[in-house]
Amino acid sequence: MKNNAQVKEILSNPGERFRGKQEIGFLKEFVKLLKDNTFLTKEIEEHFSYNLKLDNPSLHDHMLSSLAQYVRTPDCLITFFESIKSDIRTLSKV
Repeated sequence: MKNNAQVKEILSNPGERFRGKQEIGFLKEFVKLLKDNTFLTKEIEEHFSYNLKLDNPSLHDHMLSSLAQYVRTPDCLITFFESIKSDIRTLSKV
């Protein structure tokens, strides 16, 4: 980031700059950082006597496709497809 104003702008409305793919990538790297740092696992082990394992194979190479089954189709996309449905039928008959 070039300056503090840019950081404040991005943090004030991150949804305008980041999409789901970037957020998933960020989450993956954040969890990896927590795992590599071992701070989170040590704190949980100390307070709850539980050994937390942060390594999830499904979150590695195929994260987006693994999580895609849980995504809800946005209403605007459904509306768009419904609005062009008759146009597509007309074009497919040509």
